[in-house]
Amino acid sequence: MAVNPDEDTEFNDALRKYGIIPPRVEAPPTPSPPSSPDLSVILDENAPSLSTLDALASEAADSDTERTIAAYRAKRIAELSEAAKKARFGDIIPISREDYTREVTEGSKVNEEDDEDELGTGVVCFLYRDADIPCARLAAQLKTLAARFPRTKIVSIVGNKCIENYPDRHLPTLFIYRLGKMTGQVTAWGTDRERTIDELQTILVSMGAILLSDAKAFAASSASAKRPLRADSDSEDDLEDEVDKLASKMQSMKSRSSNAGPTTGMVNSKTSRNIRGRDLVDDDDSDFDL
Repeated sequence: MAVNPDEDTEFNDALRKYGIIPPRVEAPPTPSPPSSPDLSVILDENAPSLSTLDALASEAADSDTERTIAAYRAKRIAELSEAAKKARFGDIIPISREDYTREVTEGSKVNEEDDEDELGTGVVCFLYRDADIPCARLAAQLKTLAARFPRTKIVSIVGNKCIENYPDRHLPTLFIYRLGKMTGQVTAWGTDRERTIDELQTILVSMGAILLSDAKAFAASSASAKRPLRADSDSEDDLEDEVDKLASKMQSMKSRSSNAGPTTGMVNSKTSRNIRGRDLVDDDDSDFDL
């Protein structure tokens, strides 16, 4: 008679008792399924629109769910109201040479209402020339970013009207300011190859023109619009990783050039267009004697 040692029978128990068959191997317990994330956590991490919240409320299974959605909706309305107060810009503002100090240097010192951290204002000054394809492409991307991040001030001026005899080969150029100091400089952007708006946004975040918190909020809202509600923040993490990598690369560039003055750095491995960091800029000359 064949004996299956894995069967749980009294006869097998007797065989095990006398050491005739090995002890029965207990099957590992089935792990408990992970606990479902709290609805309020999912809402916080996905930041759904008010219309989405209304749709969710109409499909709520119970009164607790309705109350959670209603509480989050009230919180979201308060956040949107606060964001609207901080949205001071939203488009590219043309300036003249005479406006530079007031609109750029001094403008970057202006704190938002109730800004306890006194972060000032991120200002991007866009130098361009007419009828130039890279300049036109960058202008369109900056217009999109101005609407996307209305807390960031973006101004524009023809290159040689801002700085006399400014070389056309450096255009388009971006000067980035915050708290009265130039925090970054980008020259000849997009002249080597066509650049994406995501690349531009990452550069502006790394240089302080766009607050990382604003960029993460936009990433979260964009992601939630493209997928069902779920509790994760991959898009925010990817953005922060991208900014960290770029900041590390810029810091490495600055370290290598600290004894040699301003040098051309790498935006990425395929280009030699320069991004100068804060300690490569002489603050006394940051206004170009305007």
